[in-house]
Amino acid sequence: WNGTGPFFHQHDVDILNDHSISIFNNKSKDFSSGNIVDGHNEVIVYNFETNKYSSYLNESLIKNDVRTKTSGRSEILKNGDLFIEESNYGRTLYFNSDGSLKWTHINRAENGKTYRVAWSRILHNEEDIRLVNNLLKSQINCND
Repeated sequence: WNGTGPFFHQHDVDILNDHSISIFNNKSKDFSSGNIVDGHNEVIVYNFETNKYSSYLNESLIKNDVRTKTSGRSEILKNGDLFIEESNYGRTLYFNSDGSLKWTHINRAENGKTYRVAWSRILHNEEDIRLVNNLLKSQINCND
Protein backbone atom coordinates (compact mmCIF):
# COMPACT_ATOMS: atom_id res chain seq x y z
CA TRP A 1 0.00 0.00 0.00
CA ASN A 2 1.21 3.45 -0.89
CA GLY A 3 -1.27 6.23 -0.45
CA THR A 4 -1.68 9.93 -0.20
CA GLY A 5 -4.31 11.02 2.23
CA PRO A 6 -5.32 13.24 5.11
CA PHE A 7 -2.22 12.68 7.21
CA PHE A 8 1.21 14.04 8.20
CA HIS A 9 4.07 11.93 9.59
CA GLN A 10 1.99 8.78 9.48
CA HIS A 11 3.37 5.35 10.36
CA ASP A 12 2.60 2.20 12.36
CA VAL A 13 0.38 0.51 9.80
CA ASP A 14 -1.59 -2.47 11.18
CA ILE A 15 -3.58 -4.96 9.11
CA LEU A 16 -7.13 -5.08 10.49
CA ASN A 17 -8.64 -7.59 8.07
CA ASP A 18 -8.49 -8.59 4.39
CA HIS A 19 -9.65 -5.16 3.19
CA SER A 20 -8.56 -2.52 5.73
CA ILE A 21 -5.56 -1.19 7.63
CA SER A 22 -5.06 1.31 10.42
CA ILE A 23 -2.47 4.09 10.34
CA PHE A 24 -1.18 6.23 13.21
CA ASN A 25 -1.26 9.87 12.10
CA ASN A 26 0.91 12.24 14.15
CA LYS A 27 -0.56 15.24 12.28
CA SER A 28 2.73 16.98 13.05
CA LYS A 29 4.24 19.62 10.82
CA ASP A 30 7.80 20.93 10.70
CA PHE A 31 8.26 24.69 10.78
CA SER A 32 11.40 26.79 11.20
CA SER A 33 10.32 27.33 14.81
CA GLY A 34 9.97 23.59 15.42
CA ASN A 35 7.67 20.63 15.06
CA ILE A 36 4.02 21.05 16.16
CA VAL A 37 0.97 18.80 16.17
CA ASP A 38 -1.90 20.26 14.21
CA GLY A 39 -4.60 19.68 16.83
CA HIS A 40 -4.23 16.08 18.00
CA ASN A 41 -3.04 12.68 16.81
CA GLU A 42 -5.40 10.47 14.87
CA VAL A 43 -5.94 6.82 14.06
CA ILE A 44 -6.99 6.47 10.43
CA VAL A 45 -8.59 3.40 8.90
CA TYR A 46 -8.12 2.91 5.16
CA ASN A 47 -10.58 0.63 3.36
CA PHE A 48 -9.13 -0.86 0.15
CA GLU A 49 -12.57 -1.86 -1.17
CA THR A 50 -14.05 1.65 -0.97
CA ASN A 51 -10.75 3.57 -1.30
CA LYS A 52 -11.85 5.72 1.68
CA TYR A 53 -10.24 6.96 4.88
CA SER A 54 -12.03 7.33 8.21
CA SER A 55 -10.96 8.33 11.74
CA TYR A 56 -11.23 5.83 14.57
CA LEU A 57 -12.45 7.06 17.98
CA ASN A 58 -11.33 10.55 17.00
CA GLU A 59 -13.40 12.36 19.65
CA SER A 60 -11.74 10.28 22.37
CA LEU A 61 -8.26 11.29 21.21
CA ILE A 62 -9.35 14.94 21.10
CA LYS A 63 -10.95 14.77 24.56
CA ASN A 64 -7.79 13.21 26.03
CA ASP A 65 -5.43 15.58 24.17
CA VAL A 66 -3.36 12.84 22.49
CA ARG A 67 -0.63 14.75 20.66
CA THR A 68 2.80 13.13 20.40
CA LYS A 69 4.94 15.06 17.89
CA THR A 70 6.97 12.03 16.82
CA SER A 71 6.72 8.26 17.13
CA GLY A 72 3.52 6.98 18.75
CA ARG A 73 1.56 3.81 18.14
CA SER A 74 -1.97 2.60 17.96
CA GLU A 75 -3.59 -0.81 17.97
CA ILE A 76 -7.25 -1.50 17.32
CA LEU A 77 -8.05 -4.75 19.10
CA LYS A 78 -10.40 -7.39 17.71
CA ASN A 79 -13.16 -6.28 20.12
CA GLY A 80 -12.87 -2.67 18.88
CA ASP A 81 -10.94 -1.33 21.87
CA LEU A 82 -8.03 1.00 21.12
CA PHE A 83 -4.54 1.08 22.64
CA ILE A 84 -2.46 4.26 22.14
CA GLU A 85 1.16 5.06 22.93
CA GLU A 86 1.86 8.79 23.19
CA SER A 87 5.64 8.41 23.06
CA ASN A 88 6.90 11.97 23.61
CA TYR A 89 4.86 12.44 26.78
CA GLY A 90 5.42 8.98 28.27
CA ARG A 91 1.75 8.09 28.23
CA THR A 92 -0.23 5.03 27.22
CA LEU A 93 -4.02 5.02 26.99
CA TYR A 94 -6.64 2.31 26.57
CA PHE A 95 -10.08 3.14 25.19
CA ASN A 96 -13.13 0.91 25.20
CA SER A 97 -14.75 0.39 21.81
CA ASP A 98 -17.42 2.98 22.74
CA GLY A 99 -14.65 5.61 23.08
CA SER A 100 -14.63 5.80 26.88
CA LEU A 101 -11.20 5.86 28.53
CA LYS A 102 -10.65 2.63 30.46
CA TRP A 103 -7.19 3.49 31.80
CA THR A 104 -4.11 5.61 31.24
CA HIS A 105 -0.54 5.34 32.48
CA ILE A 106 2.21 7.97 32.63
CA ASN A 107 5.83 6.82 32.77
CA ARG A 108 6.79 9.03 35.70
CA ALA A 109 9.87 8.32 37.82
CA GLU A 110 10.25 8.84 41.56
CA ASN A 111 11.96 12.17 40.83
CA GLY A 112 8.69 13.39 39.31
CA LYS A 113 10.02 13.58 35.76
CA THR A 114 8.11 12.00 32.90
CA TYR A 115 10.10 9.84 30.51
CA ARG A 116 9.24 8.84 26.97
CA VAL A 117 7.92 5.40 26.10
CA ALA A 118 8.63 3.50 22.90
CA TRP A 119 7.33 0.39 21.19
CA SER A 120 4.73 -0.35 23.87
CA ARG A 121 2.59 -3.42 23.39
CA ILE A 122 -0.58 -4.64 25.00
CA LEU A 123 -1.15 -8.30 25.76
CA HIS A 124 -4.76 -8.88 24.88
CA ASN A 125 -5.12 -12.50 23.88
CA GLU A 126 -4.79 -15.61 26.01
CA GLU A 127 -1.79 -16.97 24.09
CA ASP A 128 0.29 -13.80 24.65
CA ILE A 129 -0.64 -13.66 28.32
CA ARG A 130 0.19 -17.35 28.83
CA LEU A 131 3.58 -16.90 27.09
CA VAL A 132 4.59 -13.96 29.29
CA ASN A 133 3.37 -15.66 32.47
CA ASN A 134 5.44 -18.75 31.62
CA LEU A 135 8.49 -16.55 30.99
CA LEU A 136 8.04 -14.80 34.33
CA LYS A 137 7.62 -18.11 36.17
CA SER A 138 10.73 -19.59 34.56
CA GLN A 139 12.93 -17.11 36.47
CA ILE A 140 15.22 -16.70 33.48
CA ASN A 141 17.69 -13.90 34.06
CA CYS A 142 18.10 -12.00 30.79
CA ASN A 143 21.21 -10.27 32.16
CA ASP A 144 23.26 -13.50 32.42
